[in-house]
Amino acid sequence: MSTSAHSFTEHFSHSSAAIHASSALPHGLRAEADGMSFAEFVHTYSPTSGPIRLGSAECAPKGAGRFEFTATLAIGDTIRSSSIVCHGPAEAMTSMLYDAGVNLEILSFHQQITETGYVTYIRGQQDHRTAWAMGTGSDRTESTAKALVAAANRMQNL
Repeated sequence: MSTSAHSFTEHFSHSSAAIHASSALPHGLRAEADGMSFAEFVHTYSPTSGPIRLGSAECAPKGAGRFEFTATLAIGDTIRSSSIVCHGPAEAMTSMLYDAGVNLEILSFHQQITETGYVTYIRGQQDHRTAWAMGTGSDRTESTAKALVAAANRMQNL
């Protein structure tokens, strides 16, 4: 791993000034999060509760730049397992959410590698609502899936 990679928490301290000044955050999110503590930031942008929950997300190469993505989602009281072959985890997860009745569009996507995995920031839109969200994971698939689920859950509260 490169020496420029940092753990997620190294990008922040508990001071709101660190969140505002952190170059790790996309510009629009950095401005929106100004004044938040690290705990408030995680609670706001990476909610762990909501009507949509991610059970698992995995991918396997299928050749020609395509991958098979498999995920288990709980939406309300319904648990759905889905599989799709496409080009990336964002395409797969938005398709799976759409098939489950959640229409979420990605307006902005930022992903960074850390010492412990990946962090993904997404600005999503659903109907006329927009919100930033964050997901972390040991790989790109998990991080992206968690960010999209967080975005979908944030939309429910706007």
